[in-house]
Amino acid sequence: MFSKLSLRVKLVGAFLVTASLVVVMSYLNLQTIDVVHRSFSEIVHEHMPRISTLQDMRALAVKLDKETAVYRSGQADAVSTETQKNQLLADLEKMTDLENDYVELSKTVQPGDKKEDTTGVLAAITRTKQETVNAVFELVSMKEQRAPANLIVEKENELANAEAALENAISVGVEQEMNTTDTASQLADKQAHDQRTRTLWVSVLAGMFAVFIGLLFSLSIAHRVKRLREGAIRVAQRDFSRQIDIQSKDELGQLAMAFNQMSASLQDSYGRLAFENERDTTLLESMNEGMIALDEHGRIVLINAAAARILELHDRQMAIGKDFSVVASLQEQGGTALAPVQLPSAITLKTGKQTSAVVLYASKEGKKEQIFLGASPFRLNGKIAGVIMLLRNVTKEKEVDRMKTEFISLASHQLRTPLSAIKWFSEMLLAGDAGKLNAEQTEFAQNITGSTTRMVELINSLLNISRMESGRIMIDPKPTDLTELVQGIINDLTAKIKEREQNVVVSVHPDLPKINLDPRLISQVYLNLLTNAIKYTPKNGDISVFVSKKDDMIVSQVTDNGYGIPQAEQARMFQKFFRAQNITKVETDGTGLGLYLVKSIVESSGGKIWFESEEAKGTTFWFTIPLSGMQAKKGEVTLEQTSTKV
Repeated sequence: MFSKLSLRVKLVGAFLVTASLVVVMSYLNLQTIDVVHRSFSEIVHEHMPRISTLQDMRALAVKLDKETAVYRSGQADAVSTETQKNQLLADLEKMTDLENDYVELSKTVQPGDKKEDTTGVLAAITRTKQETVNAVFELVSMKEQRAPANLIVEKENELANAEAALENAISVGVEQEMNTTDTASQLADKQAHDQRTRTLWVSVLAGMFAVFIGLLFSLSIAHRVKRLREGAIRVAQRDFSRQIDIQSKDELGQLAMAFNQMSASLQDSYGRLAFENERDTTLLESMNEGMIALDEHGRIVLINAAAARILELHDRQMAIGKDFSVVASLQEQGGTALAPVQLPSAITLKTGKQTSAVVLYASKEGKKEQIFLGASPFRLNGKIAGVIMLLRNVTKEKEVDRMKTEFISLASHQLRTPLSAIKWFSEMLLAGDAGKLNAEQTEFAQNITGSTTRMVELINSLLNISRMESGRIMIDPKPTDLTELVQGIINDLTAKIKEREQNVVVSVHPDLPKINLDPRLISQVYLNLLTNAIKYTPKNGDISVFVSKKDDMIVSQVTDNGYGIPQAEQARMFQKFFRAQNITKVETDGTGLGLYLVKSIVESSGGKIWFESEEAKGTTFWFTIPLSGMQAKKGEVTLEQTSTKV
């Protein structure tokens, strides 16, 4: 039954028992104090008044002795003698009063407190006092009657003896009262001692009982806590073979039960984790892409075989715990060493955003391999705990891209010659150089000319994109007035704007300084955005261009209220050859390369581009350019000028 009680009930019970013992000891101590108080109160209230009265009587007896001595000497005159007699009689009367007080005080003496001694003392005092009074009055009478001298001397001697007897009786009374007081004090001391002894024994027994209870509880709790600790150590060592055996139903027993349940759950979890770990390890090792896990300080905590193969690490375990920038010596595309802070992993740890880059890695054979690095953060409790970095050797991919770009460039160049000839001959036909054409022939020639023009524009766009991707574009910044640049493009597009009866508003911040830009490149950005706005905005539509300054960036905004872009297709807006479905139904012409080219130019200039659009309500594009301008770059070619025809 005791084992079924909760630990709280047991502790409260032990506390109540101990508290009860403390209360009992406190009660016994109070009793001891009460006994001592009563005993000494009896001494003070019973014995001390009688002693004080006897002391007063003895002092008065001494005074009487002195007064009778003066009176007996007869040296005073008649007046003095009379005064002395009256004083003597008054003191005798006072003695009688003290005697009566003593009689009253003696009535409180209990039969067991030597009452017979008190009675004897009282009788002796009464007798000797009476003898003294009688002798005094007789002596006074004899002196007044002038009795013989020998009788007076005899009476004086008798008075002296009576007074001595009175003093002796009073002294005996005082001594007896003092003895009685001493006896009462000793009795009070004995009672207090006995009470203290009982209290001490009870305190000792209570202390022993409290120690016993404390030891019993502490040993019981310590034994069960020891079992819990041993069980925790086994679990920490992943030994789930035994459970904690605690049969009690109190809190410790419930804790042991919960611990056993937790142990069983951990055993199951460890089993699942072992399976998942083996599965993940197999998956990581079978990946063709390299994977490296870094901690929050950029140190390697995990590296798979593919990553070790890419970085030519023969013992990848040696890389664990080292900084990634130390393990892999990487270079920028230009061949300069890549600083640790420029690594995608370092940027991701700092910003918490996904980062990627293509860098150069010098192999042991001296070859420059192009490595793609993609870094993604992983968080713990809302804080960045590390980075997962993917590695891929993209040397072959880049080579294929280069060959593809060169092919497109070569093919485009080769196509431009026959296309130019076709366009030239078709224009000659329309001009009547081969004779006048009838209506049907004119229509055919016009179709040939229009198609050829679109083909030339497509070829120019492909050439521009291949040149941007190959990095061969020359950037030649010049101080440029954006007001003049934008207005010049609007002037080039005036004919089409009037044809579609559209309203165009241009607003350029008046305090903008000239920006160091490559006007050919930035013109392509404005031209493509405005061409799209005109083309994809119905007649009588509104188009606006705003150029302003925000912090250290130039912000340009091109807005229309045209067809808009469907929400489901907005993520693909800057992809090559993409055209929204709602646009293709309205305008069949278009290559889908303009926005890709715009994005490439803006990002290569150190800016960014974004947009907002709602179908059937219009679109707004924003792009930024650093106020500091564009960086000059040597190159081989420039962009082909795109036609302003829409």
